[in-house]
Amino acid sequence: TLHCIPSSSSSSSLHHTLSITTNPNKYFTMRFPRMSVLSLAMLSSSTKAFLPTRKYIHSPSFAVSTLLSSSSSTTGSSSSSSNARYIKKHPYSSSLANVNNQNRIVLNANVVATAEDTEMTEPQEVFRTDYAPLPYIVKETKLTFHIHEGATRVMAEMEIVSNPKLVEEDKEDECVTGKELVLDGEEEAVKLLSIQMNGVELVSEEDYVLSPGKLTLKTHVFDGLAKGENVTLQTEVEIVPEENTQLSGMYKSGEMYCSQCEAMGFRRITYYPDRPDNMSMFTSVRIEADKEKYPVLLSNGNLIGEGDLGNGRHYAVWEDPYPKPSYLFAIVAGNLAKITDQYVTKSGKRVTLQIYTEHSTPIDQLDYAMESLIKSMKWDEDVYNLEY
Repeated sequence: TLHCIPSSSSSSSLHHTLSITTNPNKYFTMRFPRMSVLSLAMLSSSTKAFLPTRKYIHSPSFAVSTLLSSSSSTTGSSSSSSNARYIKKHPYSSSLANVNNQNRIVLNANVVATAEDTEMTEPQEVFRTDYAPLPYIVKETKLTFHIHEGATRVMAEMEIVSNPKLVEEDKEDECVTGKELVLDGEEEAVKLLSIQMNGVELVSEEDYVLSPGKLTLKTHVFDGLAKGENVTLQTEVEIVPEENTQLSGMYKSGEMYCSQCEAMGFRRITYYPDRPDNMSMFTSVRIEADKEKYPVLLSNGNLIGEGDLGNGRHYAVWEDPYPKPSYLFAIVAGNLAKITDQYVTKSGKRVTLQIYTEHSTPIDQLDYAMESLIKSMKWDEDVYNLEY
């Protein structure tokens, strides 16, 4: 287990410098600003820190978590510090008897508790031979992001249909029945606030079960498909990109919100069938944020709407015209520079092309990227007859 060793006896320095060692004779030092969200918390010279996400534990020796530091001063002898924003048990650790567990931030307390109780000492193996197609797929996806400092609300609307591949195999039925649908979701990152089917609130344990790493919709929830009805699942969750130090899913980097969904990051944004065989049309991605801090709001596809909301906020709506798996989803909110050009397709359609970068990057360095983009679009047309 890695130990946190104070670099000096000065209380103020504990917020700036952290030495970590796996060997009494070898150590390395990391320095962080006092108010940095990404800093490691110093609890005491003998306190051990623990990795907060069970799925990223690969060996007993890797047991340091990114604990969020407090702006209040802390001495090296204080072990019940308010710095302990999130502490999680680990099978290879000793207990933190002196840490005040009331300081824990738990998004889904009961699910996280279950995850702790069932935590594996070795990573679970997944074999290709275990693959089974989804009984239902999300045909169309609409997302709304309400970005606020410290908490972001994500609303998802998913049109669910029977998997055409399974319907084709069963010639007698026009839809799949009697099957559950599992949505992927990381309970440490996503807090479920509401879940509805066709506008009707679903009941926990009766209609769905929330468990570590997934949300399971029970079979009767999809009875409407057999009656020829449209089935639309609506969820609302809360995430905290500022505290997402895994840089997987949606997170804040400096003054900009970013996303990294490949390979399994979308499940840290909302509950969804986060797997490559679910190809969905993202017909509407609406992003709302502070206009002064985040004047640029981006996602996949084409910009189809934007405007002011009042109170210093604005919005943008994006539509992706092509089906894609969730790992290709992207969202950005920040203050960025851009260059703009146009590409004329072989049928004469004009497509606006824009490439963005931080203001610190010389804008002329984007020219090569734009030239490459235009050449790739022309190559798709010439070689594969694919026109945007």
